[in-house]
Amino acid sequence: MPPDDLQRATALREAARLVEEFAPTTDVRHIRDRTDILRRLGLIAANLERRDTASICRRCHAVFHYRAAWYEQRALSIPRHCDICRAIRKQERGRAGFASNPALESPDVSHR
Repeated sequence: MPPDDLQRATALREAARLVEEFAPTTDVRHIRDRTDILRRLGLIAANLERRDTASICRRCHAVFHYRAAWYEQRALSIPRHCDICRAIRKQERGRAGFASNPALESPDVSHR
């Protein structure tokens, strides 16, 4: 992530903290406006904090990008193959007799 994006995200988080601390909460309209401002600041900061990570495919050696935060949030290992090679590997597993999802297999209707 570029340093200026990180600085902007930090500034937005600080602005949200100030809005939360000093915005009036006496009227329902003020509370609604305050909540909307905090939500929007949070979304903008989250978009700035997203980071794409580059990696090299183990199969075709092409450079591909993925969102590291998505994998970190789900406690998954980082991808080792680009999207094209992942699709090819999935097809190869299907041809080898490994079902990708047995629940989606069509039932055998040959026994009538």
